[in-house]
Amino acid sequence: MRMSSWLWMLWAALLVVGLVGVATAQEKAASGKELFTKYKCTMCHSIKAEGIEAKRAAEGGEAEAKVTDLSDVGSKVESAQWIQDWLLKKVEKDGKKHKVLFKGTEAELKTLAEWLFSLKGKK
Repeated sequence: MRMSSWLWMLWAALLVVGLVGVATAQEKAASGKELFTKYKCTMCHSIKAEGIEAKRAAEGGEAEAKVTDLSDVGSKVESAQWIQDWLLKKVEKDGKKHKVLFKGTEAELKTLAEWLFSLKGKK
């Protein structure tokens, strides 16, 4: 085979790998968003950058004031692992643990934490 044929095959392989990586990232984002809703994180949190409104925000007034927007949570914590530990009440933030213990599977926790960590401030 000529050199140009090898280069063409290499380019095609890299393109396929790149597209698979993009699809996987999009799937994780979709699943993270679904898990956020499934486990009722919206009872206390919104993600305005993703168009997710908290249930308390709909009530307005004092309840709305207690809503935490997580649109840039990934830029405020050190890792997805820290988010997992937070949701499992293993670590504290400002002397407090998360109010609700995550009740999903280990795989769901990892997916949710990775998705939340990817949110770095596109408000």
